[in-house]
Amino acid sequence: MFFNPQQRHVKHGIVESIERYGIPKIVENGDHLNIKTDKFIEVQALFALEGKPDDSNLIGVLVYVRINSESMVVLHIGVKEEYSVFGIHSNEMLTMKLLVRLREIARQIKGVRSITVIYGKGIIRKIPV
Repeated sequence: MFFNPQQRHVKHGIVESIERYGIPKIVENGDHLNIKTDKFIEVQALFALEGKPDDSNLIGVLVYVRINSESMVVLHIGVKEEYSVFGIHSNEMLTMKLLVRLREIARQIKGVRSITVIYGKGIIRKIPV
């Protein structure tokens, strides 16, 4: 997970998400790493990598969970500082690309109708799938 100086701009959304869904934690599971929260044993994640497959760097992550048959919720989005809205690679729009990819995934899952995202100031938005 990433921490960067820009996260202060989305502090309210982070706090709201943690209060509702718990703190995302990276846990070791044998030779794999998983992400979970106190409220969800299994969550899923999208990872954004830069570089070649055999020599890549993690530049972003989107953690999400399906909370019921119709809804998915974004629990956490983290991007490397250079890919944030104020970074040198901001034109890559990495956060938006992660959200678009999640929407594509949601469209393939029977019954899912919306994705809930908590924005920077704690504003909750439901994105139709």
